[in-house]
This record gives sequence, structure tokens and C-alpha cells, in this order.
Amino acid sequence: MAELATRYLAFVYHAFDHERRTFHNFMRYDRTWLPEQGSRDCHGRAVWALAVVASESKDAKHRTLAAEVFRNALPA
Repeated sequence: MAELATRYLAFVYHAFDHERRTFHNFMRYDRTWLPEQGSRDCHGRAVWALAVVASESKDAKHRTLAAEVFRNALPA
């Protein structure tokens, strides 16, 4: 379970666009994001998931990373 949690958190982190402070929604097979900007729904679900990880994960590194990305995503 811990390995999957690490993989999924890494994906959400990778999906975060640090410039726009929003999340990408879809990735092509060549690992490029599509479309340029994700939907509001995608952003809301990612922020919600990060809040859960930041508040409930037993792994301190997961909590720290999730909280950091959560804070960076809030302005959007």
C-alpha cells in the first residue's frame, strides 16, 4: 500500500503546473500533458486528495509533500 501511495502522490505532484498553480488532467502515452490546462473539477479533486494525505497519512514525507503542494495550489 505504501508503494502505491508513493506512486500516486508522485503522479499528482508531477501533474501540478507550478507556473499556473493548477493541475493537468490528462497525459498522453508519450507522457506529455493534454490539454494545456486541467479542469476546475480536476483541480478540486487533486486539492481534496492532497488535504486527505496531508492530514491522515502515516508517512511524514507524504504528509509534508502533500501539504506543500496543497498550499501552492490554493491560490487557484
